Amino acid sequence: IACLLLVSGAAAAPGDIYTAASSLSHVKPTTSATYTITLTNAAGSPSRAGRATIGIPPGFSVQPTSVQATTQAVGGCTASLWVVDGPVSSGINLRRPGNNDTGLCPGATLTISFTATSAGDEATYTWATHLFVGETEEFALNGSQPTVVVDGTRPVVTIGQKPTNPSNSRSANFSFTLSELLGATCKLDNGPFAPCTSPIAYENLSDGPHTFTVAATDAAGNTAQDGYAWTVETRAPTVGVSSGPAPLTNSRLATFVFSADEPSSFHCQLNGGSFLPCTSPASYQGLADGPHAFSVRPTDAIGNTGPTASYGWRVDATAPETTLGARPRSRT
Repeated sequence: IACLLLVSGAAAAPGDIYTAASSLSHVKPTTSATYTITLTNAAGSPSRAGRATIGIPPGFSVQPTSVQATTQAVGGCTASLWVVDGPVSSGINLRRPGNNDTGLCPGATLTISFTATSAGDEATYTWATHLFVGETEEFALNGSQPTVVVDGTRPVVTIGQKPTNPSNSRSANFSFTLSELLGATCKLDNGPFAPCTSPIAYENLSDGPHTFTVAATDAAGNTAQDGYAWTVETRAPTVGVSSGPAPLTNSRLATFVFSADEPSSFHCQLNGGSFLPCTSPASYQGLADGPHAFSVRPTDAIGNTGPTASYGWRVDATAPETTLGARPRSRT
């Protein structure tokens, strides 16, 4: 037979006031946890308390053997271990163990701890506390009753700003948002998680793959994270000219074949002019006699520009003229 808790009664002496608080404010659904509730007799109260009750919220289950309640030694009251009076079903009923000296004096706190399994439904639940002088003379509560929030919803973590993939920068800047006012932790690659705020920057990154992860845990212990992977490539491509005109040629046409050691676009230059987009093979016509110089430079897909490769040659397309000098007379 369950014990019916008395949750209301006659008022105690005028000025008998107490406050209530609890330490565990958020829990996951159907999770076992240890709760602590404190009932403090106001310093100005004229009476000592001798009994207390705590109503168990719907859906919560308290382990009866886990309930412990202690008071402080304040004034004429000794420190004492209050006893559980009756079965723990819909509530916890506590009494002082002996005479009035083991009661809760003004200014003292009754600390109750117990293990309970939370309800399965997400909601805010109230621990309905009451403090009594005797059987029915009830203290007035100053403030609100302690509550606990059952929360099984994971927070949402979203990465906003991030580097391009791939990237030719050794720096990486990230921003992120959280669906709740939580503290976040971040890590780079296989490093440890550390507290962080948005935005966050990393410098001096090595070439190769990298991973950024941001995680958050809400007050109930629900966790969530988001991550981003990218590759840093700062090595510039290298270009080589594989064929061109002979070092000395009588052709006013020059064709060059070139390639880079990774997929790239090219810009070519002739005789110190402007670098212009080009592809291999690149040809030039109508070249004048004299020395010429061809240059090409590569740029990879993420903007790394490599060193210039050059090729020099000379064009001589003018036929020589022959002049006869000393000669015999036409009739000799």
